[in-house]
Amino acid sequence: MPSTVQPGEAYDALPEPHQRAYRTLGIHPGKHISAAAAAVVLDTPHEQAVTHLDALAAAGLLEECESGRYRFAAGAHDHALGMAEGYDSVRHRIRTLDRTIDWYLVKVLEADLTAMPDRLRTSPRYRRVERGAFDDAAAALDWVDHHLDVLHAQVIAAYENGMYEQVVAMAEGLRSVFLHRSHRRCTEVWHAATQMAVAAARMLGDRMLVGRMLTARASYLLHVGELARALTCSREATQAARKARDLPGEAAAAEIEGVVRLSLGEAAAAEARFRAACALFEEADDARGTALLNRRLAEVAVVQGDYDTALARFRTVRSLFTDLGDRYNLVRTGALVGAVHIRMNNPTAAKPELERALEIAEQITHTGIQADIHTSLALIATDEATAIYHQDKVVELLQWPHSPGPQAAQPAADPTGA
Repeated sequence: MPSTVQPGEAYDALPEPHQRAYRTLGIHPGKHISAAAAAVVLDTPHEQAVTHLDALAAAGLLEECESGRYRFAAGAHDHALGMAEGYDSVRHRIRTLDRTIDWYLVKVLEADLTAMPDRLRTSPRYRRVERGAFDDAAAALDWVDHHLDVLHAQVIAAYENGMYEQVVAMAEGLRSVFLHRSHRRCTEVWHAATQMAVAAARMLGDRMLVGRMLTARASYLLHVGELARALTCSREATQAARKARDLPGEAAAAEIEGVVRLSLGEAAAAEARFRAACALFEEADDARGTALLNRRLAEVAVVQGDYDTALARFRTVRSLFTDLGDRYNLVRTGALVGAVHIRMNNPTAAKPELERALEIAEQITHTGIQADIHTSLALIATDEATAIYHQDKVVELLQWPHSPGPQAAQPAADPTGA
């Protein structure tokens, strides 16, 4: 907005239909909005929404930051919301907010189902969305990644307005982008979402949801290295799931406690938790969960230096993940197999394993695993040029894509794939 234009003056000069659209858009949580989202907020056809957006941009109240996507000019969002609160009915504002948050929630759940179709889920809202809304995992994750700031705003607005079911569902839906991308902004949003989701589940008084959201919170804490808090959180999740008689939820909580134990160097304790989780998944007839825990047991064998046992387990679970079509865990398994071969000083066997895993990781756009694999390939490179190529790829992958300048991100820690 030009410095000589104030929101109030620009608003007063607008025709009444554009004034009403401006006020309604102010109800939208977050200062960025796409034309598709605006159509939902305004409850109007897409073409009419674009007409309003263009008029507001011409008045200096919005700025088109990229094709089809706008942001409020300085001070305009707060002004628009204030005008809505002063002129429009409470019913209109509530219905607009409900419609907006629900639209974003559906998009996130659709993306999550596309990226990780067989992951353990809780929210009944998944039953209301269609599979195949995105072309592939990359497209789904890109959409969520591109909208992280506005999705963060939706979670906050939902929590502040007592929409606790939506908060829990949004946290579940954001899990796949956290597992695949894990750059700084993604981790920040996952921190906020899991924190609010635990509180929302408690407000709902649902023990099963409390257990599942505590497990998600423990996953975040593990990722950022807060192991003591992650351990406490996972234990609380186990107790909540047990009280709710939620076998898969208890298994997922036990799994993440095992990962924490393994990170603390407590291999025997980790193995015990993994075996307990595996038994629970088997009792729940959860084939994916059972395969995942057998992968975890293979990881324990690696830590213990029993590489032959580890490779045998990895081969078994790879076959299971192939049958299940679980590409996320196929990538994880392939990268681990390659790493074991490197430990065994067998780069010839490691290279094809790592290259196959890298191909799938690129398809599902899992940047953290790609960085891990390129690191391993650099270690076994037979010439300097190849080693430098893989090292450069690691640097490229670990740049936070939404920052004004390069900022290192952390590789994905694989806190739990349940």
